[in-house]
Amino acid sequence: LIDLHLQDMAEIGKAPGQTKVDQLERLRRELGSTRVTALDRLKLIQYGRKRAAKGVSPGTLSGDIGTIKLVVSHAAAVQGMRLDVDQVDMARVALNRMGLVGTGVERNRRPTEEELTRIISYLEARPTMKLPVARVVKFAIATAMRLDEIFRVTWGDLNEKEKLLTIR
Repeated sequence: LIDLHLQDMAEIGKAPGQTKVDQLERLRRELGSTRVTALDRLKLIQYGRKRAAKGVSPGTLSGDIGTIKLVVSHAAAVQGMRLDVDQVDMARVALNRMGLVGTGVERNRRPTEEELTRIISYLEARPTMKLPVARVVKFAIATAMRLDEIFRVTWGDLNEKEKLLTIR
């Protein structure tokens, strides 16, 4: 189902971003061997309990269940597969009642200077990294931009005369 979803989205020019791809790959590792007919409410509740036991937050698990619903709904709607999407909804209800899914926790503090120094030192000491991640972190801190905003910047977005950068 994940392969079908990725292929269909790529064909229409709406391939998911790297974060979603990473999430789909993890779901493939953890649930990919499950027969589609066995991907029911009980199996999804077991999956949720297993992830929660590993320390996954309710917000993260909620995202996982949402992505599973996305893939199952896509297969049913686009591919015409006979899948019961309600099973995913019922699993979400159960996981919600167990307190295992929910909204993300709002961050309420910024890292200290010492924490930032340690993070940046760690990133700079990794010669195998292909991207200058330490520089990206410093830039993100200085500009308060998110990663997707940083990586969408083009030279055309920079107005050197006015010293302005258009953020898309």
